[in-house]
Amino acid sequence: MALPDVIAALAEHWDDTVAYLEPRDLRLLAASIRRIEAAPGGQRAAVAAADLTTLLAMRLPPGHPVLDAIAGGSRLAGAPADWSRISDLLGARPPTLPPALPPALPPAPDARLLAAPALTPPEVRDQGGNPDRDDLIRLTPASGAVQLPAFQFGPDGRPIPVVLAINRLLEAAADPWGVADWWLGRNAWLDGSPADLLGHVDDALLVLAARAEFPEE
Repeated sequence: MALPDVIAALAEHWDDTVAYLEPRDLRLLAASIRRIEAAPGGQRAAVAAADLTTLLAMRLPPGHPVLDAIAGGSRLAGAPADWSRISDLLGARPPTLPPALPPALPPAPDARLLAAPALTPPEVRDQGGNPDRDDLIRLTPASGAVQLPAFQFGPDGRPIPVVLAINRLLEAAADPWGVADWWLGRNAWLDGSPADLLGHVDDALLVLAARAEFPEE
């Protein structure tokens, strides 16, 4: 897969592509493209390119020209990337795009977070888990009684893999309150609470939304 080929195919087949995307998908697509444009050739651009192709691969049906470009099966290598047309097409859809990336993870403890369903460390151990692992959110209120938000665990009591992956990405060990707020608050990209969307949207979409929290360089 050559990224210029994918961008060229996306520009050429824009309307037929966005027909398969939800508003949250288009917002994530725009965020990925902006990160690629901001630092072409860099590591952040490479990650954003992977996000973009992952999103399109999840949504587009077999035989779609953009999906063929991702697979490297339909376009000539080295096709020019039509960034100006892509930017124009994105700008033509202002109702579905936020004016800028959402704010970084909010700080400060919040009574709302403590009111959410949670488990105590002994309860996690009783289910065979380790409440002290760095990729679990542990909230310690003024009372000192540690609690772990329950959305992190599946019906079997085990931590949910995508939750652990996002907790590591957002550095929950360093900022448990901020990461808990990301999970439990409304997300601009997803148009809902990530915790509520667990099991209802693709795990990869949740990861893309978490990556969108990082400001562009």
